[in-house]
Amino acid sequence: MPLYNTATAAAALDASHKWLDNILSHNDIDGVQSDTQGVSRRLSLASIILLSLAKELRETLEINSAAPIRLAT
Repeated sequence: MPLYNTATAAAALDASHKWLDNILSHNDIDGVQSDTQGVSRRLSLASIILLSLAKELRETLEINSAAPIRLAT
């Protein structure tokens, strides 16, 4: 299964790297691998799709926090 770094995922999501990093820091998402601090996280295609759906929910419903992630899951 291919894994993608956060820069690639942010570009695919049309999101800022900061937004993606914040979402990944505050939520436990299946398919996201992280090592020690300073090492870029790696995301599976399924996790990127989930994040895309969560981003769309956040923008459409104008909600924030962990609610879009829970709804997308």
